[in-house]
Formats: sequence, structure tokens, C-alpha cells
Amino acid sequence: MGGSYGSKTLPLRPALLLWLVISTILIWSGWDAIVTRSGWDPDDQLRMVQLRDFLSGQSWFDTTQYRLNAPYGGPMHWSRLIELPLALIVSFFAPLVGQARAEMIAGTAVPLLLFGGIAYILGRITTLLANPESGLVAVLLTLISPALLMQSRPMRIDHHEWQIFLAVIALWTMFWSARRVGGAVLGAALAVWMHISLEGAPMMVAFFLI
Repeated sequence: MGGSYGSKTLPLRPALLLWLVISTILIWSGWDAIVTRSGWDPDDQLRMVQLRDFLSGQSWFDTTQYRLNAPYGGPMHWSRLIELPLALIVSFFAPLVGQARAEMIAGTAVPLLLFGGIAYILGRITTLLANPESGLVAVLLTLISPALLMQSRPMRIDHHEWQIFLAVIALWTMFWSARRVGGAVLGAALAVWMHISLEGAPMMVAFFLI
């Protein structure tokens, strides 16, 4: 999927190695945030609270945060979709290593996997437009981008990195030779983006114009 690349193939092993090196550095530098499960700002902390409430039985359709504005609760506009990957990982690991360590694993894995996905897609786009060597450089530049690093650190579990990931998917579809498939994936990526945050509305318009 993603068009006909011919001999233009992103070197996966070097790209994976780069991601592993940067991920290791991020885990080491963010260890305090990981072990305390505190995240990097109030949004990350509240997302963790929302996740715990969801795992404790709060309805998928009820995103009210009852710790706010007691006893009525505070209505939250946040999407459960962001919490779903975290919930799946925590549910799997909690019986094995306990709730706290499971939250550490989920809060570390999800941002880093998204980071790897962003770098991979941008590397593939660059490979298509230029050559495999340039694609690998694009992966490296993505992985050391200060703006992306800020949103991709372990325990950065709010929606910002998801916005970037969906934007990159939408961009990727612009280069697919399978136009119908590309259009369907573009529409799905933009729909999920809008579901997560209406901040994506201007970008959605831009993609449709393109």
C-alpha cells in the first residue's frame, strides 16, 4: 500500500536502529516522569485519570470527570479513542506486573510507537520523492526534531502526538498511486483527527483543497 516504489525502498534496519537509539535516550532522560507516571503537564495527568476511570468501569460515552466541579462533575471534550491503546496495554500487563508498572509500560510504549510511525512515514515519502539515502536522513531529522521530541516523550499521553501522526498519514496518501484507497484512508485519518480535536479543521480544509 502507498503506491509503487520500485527500487526506492526505505532502509528499514538503519531506520529501526535510529528509532531504538533515540527511544532509549528518551526513556533514560524521562525516567522520573515514567516512574512517577506524572506526565509532562496537567493534560497528561488528567488523561491518566480519565484512563483509570475508564478501566474502572466508566462508560465509553461518559467522559465526565467527576473529580471536577463536585458533585456534578466537569464535562470533558476528550475522545476515548486516545485512551483505547493505553487501556489495552494496561489491561494486558496489569495482571502480570501490577497496575503501576502496566501504566508505565503503556505511557512509554504508545508515544514512542507513534514517534516511530511518524518517522517511518516521513522517511517513505522522502524516499519516494528522492532516494533511500534521503529517506533515512528524513527519519533521522524527524527523530531529532525538538518540536516532535517534545510531543513524543514517554508519558506524553495527551492527544497532540496523535494529531501529528494523523496529519502525516493524510500527507502520505497524497503520494499513493491507488487513488481510491488513498482517498478512503485520507478521509478516515481526517475524520479521526476531527474526532480527537477540532483544531484539525483548518488542516482538513487544506488537504481537501490539495
